[in-house]
Amino acid sequence: LETKISELEAKVQSSETKAQSLLSQQKNKEKQKTDVESAEVKRLNTESAKMKKEIETLKRRNKKLQETIKTKVDSELDDLDLEMDDAPRKLNGKSEVHVSTEDLEKAA
Repeated sequence: LETKISELEAKVQSSETKAQSLLSQQKNKEKQKTDVESAEVKRLNTESAKMKKEIETLKRRNKKLQETIKTKVDSELDDLDLEMDDAPRKLNGKSEVHVSTEDLEKAA
């Protein structure tokens, strides 16, 4: 009877050891999976942060370009307005060409 009890105790001990081993393996797999997921989340967060910075940089660049374009267009328009304002004065300031009747007859 004692032998039978010893055999059963050995089997129980063996089963407990196997259970502990399986539990340990399962915990390791879960930890590895969690570690992989954590690394992926970290990578995605880093990538997202880089993209946000790039977006902000592009927005600033776009704003500066728009301001530069507006300044240049306004400057060109101002220059054209000045030219248009000066045009009548320039035309009036030129000396008139006098053509004599004789010159017209010769040309005809």
